[in-house]
Amino acid sequence: MTCHHSDINLRYLVHLVAVCDCDLKISDAAVKLGVSQSVVSRNIQTLEKTFGDVLFERHGRRLVAMTPLCQAILGKVREINVRVNNLQAISEEILKRPADGQIRIACTHLQARYILPSVLKQVRKAHPLIKTSIYQSIPSEINDLLMANQVEIGICSELMSNEEALRSVAAYKWHRVLIAPRNHKIFKLKTLSIERVADEQLITYMPGITGRGRLDATFAEAGLVPNIVVAAADSDVIKELTRQGHGVGIISSIAYEPKRDRDLKVRSLDGMFASVSTRMVYRKDRQLTISQQLFVDIFRRESKRIAGIAELA
Repeated sequence: MTCHHSDINLRYLVHLVAVCDCDLKISDAAVKLGVSQSVVSRNIQTLEKTFGDVLFERHGRRLVAMTPLCQAILGKVREINVRVNNLQAISEEILKRPADGQIRIACTHLQARYILPSVLKQVRKAHPLIKTSIYQSIPSEINDLLMANQVEIGICSELMSNEEALRSVAAYKWHRVLIAPRNHKIFKLKTLSIERVADEQLITYMPGITGRGRLDATFAEAGLVPNIVVAAADSDVIKELTRQGHGVGIISSIAYEPKRDRDLKVRSLDGMFASVSTRMVYRKDRQLTISQQLFVDIFRRESKRIAGIAELA
């Protein structure tokens, strides 16, 4: 069978990528796309006829693996989708009329829990029909999601492995704080040294996220090996473990909420450890839509406001 490229419908390519991104589950892809399973199945079959071979190995009606053909074209299909999205963004910019669209964001728990709720409230006020997906990930996954065109915007404090292909927009800075139950002996000290902190049983972020690398480097530069007894990806987990007496927590300043965390006392480590910069990244070959650019602008403004409040807490 001959492949007739003129027969390829761009919508079918979107459906192909959705199926691949949903672990080959047509039902999940259909929900993600807002269409019926039969539509997705039919469009995949049409693509297979167009390309002249199957794109997936099947067990009954279930897709079980991508064929070599699908693996070979998937990257190119993603690039086509990026360019189609760029055409939509150009149209919006010229007409000054945002289309009903989506914002797909990849970020760590810190951003998703403490910054995004306020930001998205403002974005949805301006564009009520916008759909938002949040992929809570570690930095290496954020990089891969961006490069695979599974998200438009990444939010991170670490370098990505594909920095040369990404555009970076500075957002805000935060510092670290020490937390412990209010009666903890560490708060009786008039001065707190890095040596004293290193000797404590510490609970903080896991390696590779939320500035952990720079925390370790600061201890190393002082010739110290910190006694980190628990490492977690989630600030709320760190706070709960601290409450239960597993150790002293070190978290981002924006994760300490005075009203909710009033059972925990906080002490700034700003002079001991350097502040951490958080930024937004997106592919250089991607043109953001009006709503996506609005998200970037609001995130920069709102995150600085929230970080400023945390400085005063």
